[in-house]
Amino acid sequence: MSLQNDQGVSCSVDTASFGAARSPHPIAAWGRRDISPTTSLCQEAGTYYVTVERVDPDGEGSSPDAWDLELVAMTEPRTAKAGATSAPEVWNSASPQPLQGKAERRHGGAGFAGATPLDQGVWRDDIRPGRTFFYEVPVDWGQQLHVTAELGSSDSGGTGYTPDALDLALYNPARGHVADVGVGYDGDQKSGSLPPLPPVDHANRHAVTDQVGAMRFAGSYYLVAHLAESVADRFGDGPFVMTLRVRVSGAAQDGPSTWGVLAEGRLRGL
Repeated sequence: MSLQNDQGVSCSVDTASFGAARSPHPIAAWGRRDISPTTSLCQEAGTYYVTVERVDPDGEGSSPDAWDLELVAMTEPRTAKAGATSAPEVWNSASPQPLQGKAERRHGGAGFAGATPLDQGVWRDDIRPGRTFFYEVPVDWGQQLHVTAELGSSDSGGTGYTPDALDLALYNPARGHVADVGVGYDGDQKSGSLPPLPPVDHANRHAVTDQVGAMRFAGSYYLVAHLAESVADRFGDGPFVMTLRVRVSGAAQDGPSTWGVLAEGRLRGL
């Protein structure tokens, strides 16, 4: 996916894939036009174009059918006054112990728009191979998000190993990819955690790394959990117990003053 100006110059380019397990599931990529004194590209007002290309790198034709496509356009209000021009250099990058406690059942939604709300806590869901569940976690300015995903043991008697059997991806309020973790599975309980993420800060947009730069908005962050189809080949159709340990640390802080509010529009197609 790319965002281009009327001269065909790319403002940003992003890609998304199904991962090592090669199991089809909803994925998202984002394009951005950032207004910044440090660049001369894509600063003018006018018409901008979004291009989306579906690519099969192996030439095997993973599916001849049309895939459902949803486009979401968002406009971020400018700040009322000039802010920091560099990302925070110091933040707590230590990974805390996963949150403990009895898991509460919460069934995931079918998409971003229908994502199931989660707060800090331990949450349990039952997931079958090939399914994808969406959850949303509110993260305010100055707060850090830590998430660990666990896949429970199988009683099917199956053997073998599936790489990235459980894929957990994190997206920001603009549906921009932040980070992900793949949990390999051999029938025994396994877990994996998202990498350490900085506190939400408007200045993170100036970071060199995309992972830090994506933590630029306060609001709903989306957890997208997918269990690979290939798990069924070795361990049956399940369902499998999935546990999400969600920790939101730090006190909420005041964000930047802006001239407006985040605006959003949607378009669906094939």
